[in-house]
Amino acid sequence: MFPISFSIAFMLTYMVFSTNEKSRRILLIMISCLLIVVSGDWVYNSENFQKVNNYYKIEDELLDIVNYVSNDEGDYKKLVGPADFEIYTRQIDGTINLEIGRVWGEPPEGNIIYNINNINYNEIKEYSVETNTNYVVLENINIKPEDNLSNYNFKEIYKNNKYTLYKLNQL
Repeated sequence: MFPISFSIAFMLTYMVFSTNEKSRRILLIMISCLLIVVSGDWVYNSENFQKVNNYYKIEDELLDIVNYVSNDEGDYKKLVGPADFEIYTRQIDGTINLEIGRVWGEPPEGNIIYNINNINYNEIKEYSVETNTNYVVLENINIKPEDNLSNYNFKEIYKNNKYTLYKLNQL
């Protein structure tokens, strides 16, 4: 369980200082540096980091939806959406009630997040009425033009490139 980086550093240091000749030490140091440069990878790359344009350092489409809900009239706001969406919503506005807590991972079958991810509109509507959830967010790639939450007593109130926000009509 010893970290590999410490093993490599120890081995290279031991090799360099086990030699008494100065020219051989310099050669070993240069070869070690060359090996590190050739076999290494940059930490700051597009795989590890994504450029964002806002203070919260989250994607702009998500920020747009949360700001829309925050600015919407009404004192009570309960929002449900995809799991990653709800986790980042807590960063932006603490007054919006959310469905899930701080649990990460695949939601269990029957959970509202599971139904949102699998687009089960009838279950989403029943859950929303039962728990007084008045805002639902769906990813646009999952929405079918011929069948969406507008057919289940919801009103589409905001849409951007990635998400669509629905509000439950008063019953």
